[in-house]
This record gives sequence, structure tokens and C-alpha cells, in this order.
Amino acid sequence: QGRKMSKSAGNGIDPLEVIRRFGADALRFTVVAAAPLGTDILLDPNDLETSFAPGRNFANKLWNAGRLILPTLTETPVSVTAIPRDDLELADRWILSRTQRGIQAATDALEKFRLSDAANAVYHFLWDEVADWYLEQVKPRLYGQAPGGHAARAVLAYVFETAVRLLHPVMPFITEELWSQLPGEPGTPAVRGQRQPLLAAAAWPPVREECAASGPNTACPPPARCGRSSSRPVRWPRRRSWRSSGPSSDWPSWRV
Repeated sequence: QGRKMSKSAGNGIDPLEVIRRFGADALRFTVVAAAPLGTDILLDPNDLETSFAPGRNFANKLWNAGRLILPTLTETPVSVTAIPRDDLELADRWILSRTQRGIQAATDALEKFRLSDAANAVYHFLWDEVADWYLEQVKPRLYGQAPGGHAARAVLAYVFETAVRLLHPVMPFITEELWSQLPGEPGTPAVRGQRQPLLAAAAWPPVREECAASGPNTACPPPARCGRSSSRPVRWPRRRSWRSSGPSSDWPSWRV
């Protein structure tokens, strides 16, 4: 009905109940990403499943991407800057360029205190460009016999750890766990440079100009057909008729 939460009206939402059901990160992302400047958040106290589905589904997406990526990084990959340009395929150069754009977008938004814009920038980068496009494109090089596996692993390690760093202010718990599973021992040179034991103490990722200029900086990836939009909006719950898919079987481990 669009009414404000009120104790007397009995339409409040207990955040502890949301955390118990969906996790603290799901609560944080839903509230932050759905609250651009000058707008109200529409949450239904009688339908928490729909209200907090965006954060829950995004946490699932991030965790499942980590399950796919981390087993392929059995050894610490070389730095992405050490890969010769000729060894990088068009998809590698594209995702490196898009990563720099994602860093710049999230940094600019945070410097202007526009937390919603920062959260949505990382959301679209991780879901639309990394998970939907690049991960699918590099699977033959990661799991098959296609050449260029070392370059794909180096690029994927750099891109994923950058996404985890960018997302940490909004979703600190799941990103901290994924950070701890990245290859390389704390304090040793790795894809992150001098790795910090805790992601909370790690440096904010800088824009690498050499990567920004390494490939096409287009919204639609060149290796795939461009009929599919790569700027899909977050599906915030506006109508009760919308229902999202349920959590994966690994979700209980993220009920912080």
C-alpha cells in the first residue's frame, strides 16, 4: 500500500528475521541497491520472499560463480600484466576493459556518496558481463583442450578478485569468505600484489590504464551475438505477481 513502517500499524519488518532467512548480505544489498537518492524502498512485510529476492539471488549468483572459478585456480596465476598481449583473446581484452569501466563507475559513485549507483554498477558488471558472458566464453579454455588456458585463468583471477573487492562494502561476509579462498598465501605476491589476510584491509582496486586500452570497450561483448542486452535492470519487487527462483542448496552457509 506504500505506507511508512509503523509500530502502531504493525507493518514493520524485523531485520533479524530477514537475516535468519536470507542472510545479512542479502538484506544489505537489497536495501542499498534499491534506495537511490530521493526515492523510497517498497518492501512488503507480508512477503519477505519477494521483497528481498534481489539480494538473495545476487548472493547466490556470486557464490555459484566462485564455485565455478576457484577450483580452476589450483595454482597462483601470473599477474595479468605479465601475459603477452598476443596471448590474450578478444574476449580477454574485452573483459579487462569492462573491468576498468566497472572500477571507475563504482569509485565515482562512492566518492559522490551514491551507494545505490555503486551497488548497481558492480551488480551489472558481475552478473551481466562476468557471469553471463565471459565465464561462458572461457569454459572451453578452462575445462577443455582449447589453447590459452593460462591466459584465461590469469584474466579470470584478476577480474573475479576485483569484483569481490568492489562488492565488499555492500556484501562483506560472502566476499570475505571468497577472498580467503583465492589462491596465494597472505603476504606473498599474487594476482592481488601483496595480499592482505583480510579483504577489509585490502586496497581499493585502481584503474589500470593499460588494461582499459587493451581491447574494445563496448557494452556488448564482441565474441557473442549482440541481440541480448548486457544492461539488464535489477528486478526490484513492484508487483506481488513476480516471483523469483528459490535459493540454491548451498545457501544455508550464508545465513550469517
